[in-house]
Amino acid sequence: MKSADFDVVVIGSGFGGSVAALRLSEKGYKVAVLEAGQKIFR
Repeated sequence: MKSADFDVVVIGSGFGGSVAALRLSEKGYKVAVLEAGQKIFR
């Protein structure tokens, strides 16, 4: 498992979580979004 640094971790990718992640990333924050389900590695 690789290590990563984030400024903000958003739990849930529903409407509210998605908007929060978008707005924070637009302001320059490094954002991670966590959601239950299959693993997606990027």
